[in-house]
Amino acid sequence: MTLRLTATLLEQCFNSRDDSDLEIFLKDASVPCHQHLLQARCPALDTTALNLPENPSVVDELLRWVYTGKMALPLEAVGGDRIAQLAEMWGLRDLHAMRQRLLRSWRREPARGCVEEDLLRAYDQERLGKTWFLCEKVQEEDPHVYAGFLPLLIKASSFFGAMFSSRWADSSVNGSDVAVIKVGWDVSTMRRLIRFLHGGPSFIRDIQDLDQAIHCADFFGMPVLLAHCNTWIVEHLDRDTAPRLWSYVESQPRLRMNWLEDSIFQEDMLITADSECFDFHLQEFLMMVDGIRDGESWVPLYDLTPSLMYRLVASGSLDVSTALLKSVVANFVQQKVPPAEQKAMLQRMMPPEVLFNRELRDQVLGGCRLGVRGLM
Repeated sequence: MTLRLTATLLEQCFNSRDDSDLEIFLKDASVPCHQHLLQARCPALDTTALNLPENPSVVDELLRWVYTGKMALPLEAVGGDRIAQLAEMWGLRDLHAMRQRLLRSWRREPARGCVEEDLLRAYDQERLGKTWFLCEKVQEEDPHVYAGFLPLLIKASSFFGAMFSSRWADSSVNGSDVAVIKVGWDVSTMRRLIRFLHGGPSFIRDIQDLDQAIHCADFFGMPVLLAHCNTWIVEHLDRDTAPRLWSYVESQPRLRMNWLEDSIFQEDMLITADSECFDFHLQEFLMMVDGIRDGESWVPLYDLTPSLMYRLVASGSLDVSTALLKSVVANFVQQKVPPAEQKAMLQRMMPPEVLFNRELRDQVLGGCRLGVRGLM
């Protein structure tokens, strides 16, 4: 599962438009929106002539699609045909995908909208505002980074929220209305971060970037980066990397704490790297010990910490024979634990101190069926 962070942030922008800079005037009401995003998604729209003889619910549902690529189905009370007509008049880029969603075809998955693609295109063309960050200069590289769609940055980051609510911009360029804001970050990191938020490539290019992502998340108050770390780790689990990645997750409290409770993400959207790593090791453990059976002195499984190995054997969910698992655990303790502590650690990881594996767990619990985490 890939978490669509940019679309999630834009949904927050749709749900809270108190910082809107454009009003669509209707017969008996007006609907707020963000001009730059509307123009990025609907290039044919004339934002100087937005007086429409239209029902507010029609306009609001069209804006929901413009911001999020989602529809609040069913739309019988609103009028899907009228929404599609208005979208066509505005020149909505992904009109075809929206029509599919309105039709709710059950024969195939409706085409996904192009919210992120449109936003990134507008960002690269510098059509989302006139604010720039002035970063620390590195050699001859241009220290300016385009800020892009400010409401998106405000929703993503408490740091940017404070910045743009307190008018930190301290200079202008040639007397124009271009705002330039100094930030104490190197230009390459800042450019990669801001473009990522606008739908660009992953901020994390390899495992070496995880520390930087967590540091940025802390500095900028940006839970989306922590969500990105969790997702990246899960997407890069394999038999060689999983032990090292799980040990990294254990070493980083920010990846395991309940930051999600105050975040913008719904619970069913989230990927928790710790639980996914746990499940991966249960499923792949037997294949990961092949090298041990072949007499190799070191296998990737030894990149686990003793506490993580303990969690696996304590769960009683490893589908590995008792004799083989005892040998694996004994070798692991010998490799990972100081000699003076090996005897105590080995005893702690062996039955009857732990359920150990499915074979012994079934003997202890009989026919009881318990979830893995119910045993932890």
